[in-house]
Amino acid sequence: MKGSWLRKSRAKLLATAVLTASLVVLPFPAVTNAGSVGGPAGFSFETKAYAPYRGIFPRKEPLAEEAAPATEPAVATAPELEPEAVPEVIQVAQVVAPRLTAPQEPARRAPLLPNLFGTVAVATSMAPDGWVDHVDQGAAFDACLSGAASCGSRAGTWRNMRDTLAGLSLRDRLQRANSFVNHNLYFRYDSAATGRADSWSSPSELLRTGGGDCEDFALAKYWLLRATGVPEEDMYVMIVRDAVARADHAYLAVRTGDSFVLLDSRVDGVLPPHMLDEITPVFSITATNAYLHGRRV
Repeated sequence: MKGSWLRKSRAKLLATAVLTASLVVLPFPAVTNAGSVGGPAGFSFETKAYAPYRGIFPRKEPLAEEAAPATEPAVATAPELEPEAVPEVIQVAQVVAPRLTAPQEPARRAPLLPNLFGTVAVATSMAPDGWVDHVDQGAAFDACLSGAASCGSRAGTWRNMRDTLAGLSLRDRLQRANSFVNHNLYFRYDSAATGRADSWSSPSELLRTGGGDCEDFALAKYWLLRATGVPEEDMYVMIVRDAVARADHAYLAVRTGDSFVLLDSRVDGVLPPHMLDEITPVFSITATNAYLHGRRV
């Protein structure tokens, strides 16, 4: 990935990054769902228990004896019988309402931003036009794997890999997906392929041509892992400055628990960030947001 646009705007980006990062180190109020308020903006959730209605139909009161006419002798009447036990039980069963419980929503993890290499990721609108839209093409990638004619004959191989990955653990899935993409795409510079310094491929272009540069590799891994069930909010296409290689580069950062690993087009293994030196993240892109990286001040 060539860095002409990064070099031209580097001073502006760094100034904005430092300014923006200084805003996010302020303490945030905690948010809890355990029934107590964790700060001014906290929320409290209360689950009400609904006891069943246990009332029964009222018993029938005995009828008062009718007064006999004065000219006729009083006629003895049989005593009023108490309602039978069985009908009463039936009546109770008919009016007892079923116990109601509040619907339980599936638990969701709190989002985790890729604050890697000593930086803070802050939501921004400064990312180049179209970057978020390029990442948000998972449905188009799925269509390619379903046999869309515009995607070429390579789609079948990728579809088979998607099906293979779906049955693996997350760690094995990341390892196999990284190696597969690295060996099934060839590297080419955007300038040679499109005549532009920077151009991100669509799924159909990527599968039809079989080549791209580092951010295209990262996009392909993003789409492939998404197709196997990895949550989109756990993956970030990360644009960095690699001081060792003296070049701009792209990784796919994937959340694993409370940390991240990096998938690199140059290495088949899955990389913990601490194994890399002289890396400065600039942008991280998802299907919905762009994040600018800055240093804490």
